Amino acid sequence: MDGLQQGEIISIGNVTTLAASLFKNMESFGGDVFYRPPTMSKNQEVRLARDKIVRQARDLERYSELVRGGLDRKTDMVVGPRLRVHPQPDFDLLGIDDPEARKKFIQQCKRWFNNWAYDDRKLCDGEGHYDFGGMMWMAYRNMEGPDGETGGVIHFDKARRKRYRTRWATYVTVVDPDRIESPPEYAGNDRVFEGKLLDRDGRMIGMWVRIRHPSEGGTDFNDYQFVPRETPWGRPMAWHHFVKTRGGQQRGITNLVTIIKRTGMLDAFDTSYVAAAAVNAELATYIRTKSSSAAVAESLAPAASDPAATWSMFENKVGYYGKAKFRIGRAGQRLAVLPPDDEIMMTAVNRAIGDPMPFRKSQIRDIASSVGTPFAMTAQDYSEANYSSERASKLDSWLGVTRQRVHFSASPPTLIYSAVIEEAIAEGWIEFDPSWPSFQENRAAYCACTWTGPGMGWIDPQKEANAYQTLLDIKVTSRQRIAAERGDDAMEIFDELAIEADEAEARGLDLTVAMPGLQTVDPANPDDSPGTPGEPPQGD
Repeated sequence: MDGLQQGEIISIGNVTTLAASLFKNMESFGGDVFYRPPTMSKNQEVRLARDKIVRQARDLERYSELVRGGLDRKTDMVVGPRLRVHPQPDFDLLGIDDPEARKKFIQQCKRWFNNWAYDDRKLCDGEGHYDFGGMMWMAYRNMEGPDGETGGVIHFDKARRKRYRTRWATYVTVVDPDRIESPPEYAGNDRVFEGKLLDRDGRMIGMWVRIRHPSEGGTDFNDYQFVPRETPWGRPMAWHHFVKTRGGQQRGITNLVTIIKRTGMLDAFDTSYVAAAAVNAELATYIRTKSSSAAVAESLAPAASDPAATWSMFENKVGYYGKAKFRIGRAGQRLAVLPPDDEIMMTAVNRAIGDPMPFRKSQIRDIASSVGTPFAMTAQDYSEANYSSERASKLDSWLGVTRQRVHFSASPPTLIYSAVIEEAIAEGWIEFDPSWPSFQENRAAYCACTWTGPGMGWIDPQKEANAYQTLLDIKVTSRQRIAAERGDDAMEIFDELAIEADEAEARGLDLTVAMPGLQTVDPANPDDSPGTPGEPPQGD
């Protein structure tokens, strides 16, 4: 970090950002009711503070295992390894009434999108590194992490399609937010803000993207490419998404700024605690003897009466014990030989260290709250968790996960899905009846969809399965919703069950065998209630 020495604790005093100066009042102006922090627009705060905040947050993430692990787990909860698309075209609005046509269109949209998204050559990624799920993981990680935002470009390149011998001309590049920047010649333009061209209402018309990252140098690092938000007929070309908390906000700010000081304090505490523990691990070694002090002194030094004779005897003993036959081990260590009644003693240095957990837990709770993950998950400590507390914690965090998944999915994933479906329809891969309304004029209705990611996970499977069954019995939920909560698709489950049933029948397997101890109705007497054989059923 700028101006910080190695090992220095991060504090409001040495973090020179606008955010630090605004909150400095809490430490240096306590109780001063006449102090007035400046009132600024969100954009002005971003303009003055964002650059330094991003650098400090990246340094924090780079060296804090709690922050880095918490961000990864949060991204795993929201996006996971892949987002699952569920096409939901508004057929009523489009006037398409044929059930078979509806079903076929949905199946084709899903099939062709997955064909584009999960190609093993990873041609959907301009850099050829991730499939669609990986790109969305990275895009969300950028937004949740130090950058506080995500940006990307949705390309359409027929020459690339021919070059790589693929059917798709659509591909995506997830852009480093640092590359979204205004060219110098637009510095005085009121409609240009931090790399984005805006209309009079603040809607992004397009954005400028550096050809290279500013730190990479080269001959074209100062070159910019303007990418429109969409084509004249509405095909998405770029996205820039972040969590917006105030009207007029045009760039994102990471939540990590709120815990920079806390995390610095925790790191300094951990370093000091480990150092103290290392001191406690040191051993003091000494020899305990029953000999008198005079005898010990005589043994340690040559006798004054005849120094030459004493030294000669001492050297002879050293040479005697130094012979190879008295050496042991690979390194040739020699056995310690002590006089009678002498003993080598070792003892630990007794420096008491207080229990660090109350302090650490307080700091970790703040970090977990900022990142948006449960405390036990952030700390990786479930020793004090029970079913009720863990489920309450997960339900609380899951509200935020659901909100962020919906908001995030409405931008990058849905925009990409719309572009892919448009190409598939234009190429004739998805059957499109000429009597249907125009795709270009009804893009939102044709491309409507929802996305599901990983489920919340089981805490107590038996209890939760019984709860789901109760909800189904009283008709307040559906299997589709339950499957979505678990990160699955009910229609895919039904297809798999049907395939399993057909395979079992072909192989002569009975999948209806009851579990051991389960009472069943006699097929020969289906009206009989379970009971003792030969006895009439008990009833009114």
